[in-house]
Amino acid sequence: MGKGKGHQSGGFARKSLRVQHQREWQERVFEDENDRRRRRRHNKTKERENYPKERPKLRLTSLLHMLQERQYYDQAEERGHRQKNSVRERSILSPPGSMVYHKDDDYGRDVRLGSKSLQELCLRTLAKSLPIYLAELGEDTLYHYLSLLTGPAITALSVYISESIGMNDSLIPLFNQSHVTRLSIYGPKNDDETDSHWKALTMDGLVSLIPTCGQHFPSAHPVPDSWEDASEDFDRFHWQGCRKLERIELGNMTHLQCETFEKLFSYSSMTTHLSLTHCCTFESGPEVLWRLHEWLPRILFLDLSGNAWITEELIRALFREYKENSFQIKAIGCLPQTSEVSLELDFGSRFMCN
Repeated sequence: MGKGKGHQSGGFARKSLRVQHQREWQERVFEDENDRRRRRRHNKTKERENYPKERPKLRLTSLLHMLQERQYYDQAEERGHRQKNSVRERSILSPPGSMVYHKDDDYGRDVRLGSKSLQELCLRTLAKSLPIYLAELGEDTLYHYLSLLTGPAITALSVYISESIGMNDSLIPLFNQSHVTRLSIYGPKNDDETDSHWKALTMDGLVSLIPTCGQHFPSAHPVPDSWEDASEDFDRFHWQGCRKLERIELGNMTHLQCETFEKLFSYSSMTTHLSLTHCCTFESGPEVLWRLHEWLPRILFLDLSGNAWITEELIRALFREYKENSFQIKAIGCLPQTSEVSLELDFGSRFMCN
């Protein structure tokens, strides 16, 4: 009996203690839950303050911009792979003749490069020996002989000279013919001043292409200062030189300044195709392009290949100046890949970089 009572009393004591512990546990749980609710409400308030109430909507224009950006970088990456696989030399970016014969297969068909004719063979041989003939015959006699050639033949001769020995100050005056409409003038490739036929291409040589007023026959009368003074002697005077140049190729002229091009282009308003390959410097090049529309307003095709000073801003400025849809620019080996892709996306086939 005593054992049972003691067991019951012990069990009773444990029950009362258990109820007390249970109450304390419930109170603590209740307090923790209240604290958790308070923190949750506080966090929701902060979230509502920091974030908009409505979910942002995705616009269609944003998707288009994302697609264009993705296309932009894909084309740049593809262009980078192509350039790694094929190394392009600067000398073949725009070889002599690429501009004068651009999209014109009929011009000079019998004398141009690749025609495999007797005239082509003769002109190519003459191009290499022209400095020798100049030294033996003199400038006046050789100029007269060259004037008997047709315009396309003289054009082809200038291309062959630019390909082989290059133009210099002594050779350029021979091509200042009134019936010539296209010329290729690349500076000499030989930098060895010990060569007896070598002579640099300077401003004086290039400016000799500017038309001048001459006479049909020798006369003691001087050239009049104005057209009013010519009167009855007007028929004796005529213009000598390239007055109708439509296509001009200029290459390997990094030493020439803006003043030289200004003098030459001021008398070439009829020019529609121009090539400036490896021309000008970082100082003179941008100035020439900024004033190009002032000198040559009829340009339809412009080749700027091989010039490290070309920038995307200069190309865009040229497209703003020449607003005709037929105006095209070729710039190979000038711009970084990202700029080339950006210009291709904006101007399409009007901009060529490969």
